[in-house]
Amino acid sequence: MDMNKPKPRINGSMIPKFIGSVVTLVGRTQGSSAGASTLQLETGDKQQVTVHFAQPLDEPLTLYVEVVGKVGPDCSISVLRYVNWGDNFDLDTYNEVMQLLPQFPVLYPTQ
Repeated sequence: MDMNKPKPRINGSMIPKFIGSVVTLVGRTQGSSAGASTLQLETGDKQQVTVHFAQPLDEPLTLYVEVVGKVGPDCSISVLRYVNWGDNFDLDTYNEVMQLLPQFPVLYPTQ
């Protein structure tokens, strides 16, 4: 898997279109703790997405997190890497931006 290739930035409702693909997803954690290997993210479009980590977390995640991972047949995401985005993020505004991205496919590929 080439981690240097662009990963489409998607929201929850787009996940079924990307089964088998590596994507980037931002969401609000529904609570996490050190040792967790699976958790739920709520995306900006209010979808619940299950994310699976290859290894249990060493530390709790922040409230908002970006995951890069492969979408499975059940529309869950197997995380390849993640970035904590902190506890203060406007997920609604982020979702509005997500609605605009298809207008700029050269800058933000969704294919």
